[in-house]
Amino acid sequence: MAVISSRLRNLLMKAFLLFFGTLFVFSCSDFSKSPDLAKFDGGSVTQQDYIEHYLLSTQYKPDVW
Repeated sequence: MAVISSRLRNLLMKAFLLFFGTLFVFSCSDFSKSPDLAKFDGGSVTQQDYIEHYLLSTQYKPDVW
């Protein structure tokens, strides 16, 4: 039976933890879907829709109230 040096074992353990840690973080995140803020019979309003509408509505307002 081959004896693995402690340095190599430590390196393999770090690589293992980095790989599965990264996999865990990205599997928990859903970047593709914007959450629904409101649902009604004709559809829904997503967070991205709301942000786009807000930004467009404030784009052409004058600087003075």
